[in-house]
Amino acid sequence: MAATAGHALELLTLAVDRLDAGAWSAGDVAITLGAPAPGRISARLSGRGLVLPPPLDTLRDVSVDCPLAEVAEASIVCAEATLRATDEDRVPMELPLAMGLERDAGGWRLRLDARELDPAPLWRLAAAGGRLPGIEFAAGGLSVSLVLGPGGAASSANVRARLSGATFSDPSGLHAGEDLDARLDAVVTRAAGGWRATATLATDAGQAYLDPIFVDAAAAPITLAAEADLADGEPARSSVSFRIRHENVADVAGTLSLEDVAIRSLDLEIPSTPMAAV
Repeated sequence: MAATAGHALELLTLAVDRLDAGAWSAGDVAITLGAPAPGRISARLSGRGLVLPPPLDTLRDVSVDCPLAEVAEASIVCAEATLRATDEDRVPMELPLAMGLERDAGGWRLRLDARELDPAPLWRLAAAGGRLPGIEFAAGGLSVSLVLGPGGAASSANVRARLSGATFSDPSGLHAGEDLDARLDAVVTRAAGGWRATATLATDAGQAYLDPIFVDAAAAPITLAAEADLADGEPARSSVSFRIRHENVADVAGTLSLEDVAIRSLDLEIPSTPMAAV
């Protein structure tokens, strides 16, 4: 803590061994608040590791810098911040975002909002746990809103994301897309032995190939609704029930079991399809 005679407090640093909010946790946390000018507050939040719920992974050496924040008794809100971190493979990333840390009766709630990001580093983070395929993006913009709830029975993460104009592929050629638009709404909550997730994914522009399926979303929009139980531990095991509505093509429901990204079992039901009468 630093101050000069005759002046207000200029710098305050709070060190915390660990923050654990159920849906997220961080270690060796340092919160630094400054007063660069009258009526102005700067804030920096840093930690040795930020553990996020699946399918996200751990971030190392995380820092969030905000040159101008609004600080109240139970909140810190920053409209323009920068997140810097390295993933488990020590690949650095830097993201511009807005953030808010608020305390209510249930505990601390963290909100992050980012607009028109390069989707590559965030996909790499999500794929690091082995639940998603590794792909490379040649083009595209990603907007994300992430809310990490307090601990206890209310542990949760809410995600809203919009992908626009995405062109991508993987080294094997089994996953690829061109000018793809997609919207995702998902909620992940803590459950016994792991996590429970519900999600809706919709796409109505562009084309994609997800082996062995080719999709022209512009011609026939698709909506996927899914519920999944994600077990803790290694290998990463998941049980998923889903329904796919492919406009003017098919309506498919099913369940599948995954070990990492490998399918262990798959059951399908096709309630309706234009080919049913053939």
